[in-house]
Amino acid sequence: MIMGLQLTQFGLFSRAFAARIRVLPPSRGVERFTGLVSLERGVLLGIILLLGGLAGSSYAVASWGHSAFGAMDPASLMRVAIPSATAIATGLQIMFGSFFLGMLGIRAS
Repeated sequence: MIMGLQLTQFGLFSRAFAARIRVLPPSRGVERFTGLVSLERGVLLGIILLLGGLAGSSYAVASWGHSAFGAMDPASLMRVAIPSATAIATGLQIMFGSFFLGMLGIRAS
């Protein structure tokens, strides 16, 4: 999932940059998307995903602690740990992608 998000962001950034330096004509889809997604919205979404992932990770560690950090059923632990790690990585990727997309939109004077 993270690789798909990175590839999608790379395509969006490349297209936005190419339109910015006038190598390609502006794309209505990219312009519409960049108009919808602002730095603040991207950071907010990233923080929400990051906090959700941290909460899930904390829950997984706490449930492991209830068994005195001994043997635990891997299936039940992984059902929480894997989505939590994915949410953390996705949140960070969205936050940094929003920063980069914001940088691409800055006009030089």
